[in-house]
Formats: sequence, structure tokens, C-alpha cells
Amino acid sequence: MKEDLKYGYEEGAVVKQLTIADQQLIAEFHQLPNDNQKLVKAYVHGLLKASGSFGNQAGEN
Repeated sequence: MKEDLKYGYEEGAVVKQLTIADQQLIAEFHQLPNDNQKLVKAYVHGLLKASGSFGNQAGEN
């Protein structure tokens, strides 16, 4: 696992290959105006925090 850390993977992270749908979403996201990108980032951040995924990593609830 330490070998993976030098490649930027977090310990315990599952690495998966992106699907075509994932790649399309990423491409569409980068085509959005900056203000809309900020809204999407805030929305996803809120979803992660509400699910407990983001808060636990940051040491908060």
C-alpha cells in the first residue's frame, strides 16, 4: 500500500477505472462557466458532508 501512496492514492482508497459516463460528466463539468462549476462543487461538497464521507476525512462531523 505504501507503494500506491507515492502515486497519489490515499491509503485504503479503491482505485477504479472511469466509465464512459464518468468521463462524459467530467468533460461536461469542465465546459460549464466558472460560476456554475462553483455551484456544482458546493452541491457535491454538501452531499459528501451530509453523508458523512467528507466530514470524517476532514476530522469534523
